[in-house]
Amino acid sequence: MECSLETREDSGFRGKQYFSPELLPERLKARAFRLNGEGAFENREDVTVLSIRRGKGRMVLNNRVYPLEPGMVFILYPYHVWKAQADEGCVLEGEECVMNMGAMLFLFAIPPYHRPVPVFEENPSVYRLDQAYKCRVERLWDRLLKENESTDCYGGRMQFSLIMRIMVLCRKHGKVIDCSAF
Repeated sequence: MECSLETREDSGFRGKQYFSPELLPERLKARAFRLNGEGAFENREDVTVLSIRRGKGRMVLNNRVYPLEPGMVFILYPYHVWKAQADEGCVLEGEECVMNMGAMLFLFAIPPYHRPVPVFEENPSVYRLDQAYKCRVERLWDRLLKENESTDCYGGRMQFSLIMRIMVLCRKHGKVIDCSAF
């Protein structure tokens, strides 16, 4: 019995650009938020990056409770259920950005963000940043929200670059939070 390796041309990939910038949406959905009291439960088919800038509260995430405080960043993968709640007398302020899974796969497939290990964990990632990195992330969010208002044709690409910087800062310098510690 003869065995041959299938070449890329024979496998049906010929001429298809599965990892190309044309697959990316032109803009990310980014916004600043203020929450006074309790929010509604949310569940998205997209990746959500949520950052807390001011205030205190708690986040119910997949039936686990996390404290919310400035410097925390949540990377929520599709189909996880969460709800944020501000402490009594507090207002939570932060930013959130939503991007589709295809954009995430594309961005992690190219240098310098390429990873030989799986990009997506089964569970959401929760990071706590120290003051120096918290300030850097806040400046990146400010730039990202400014690009969100821009009508420049390169605004969407800049948004992707900025959200990737936020995610890489979290992964390199953030302390991973395990909810079993609370």
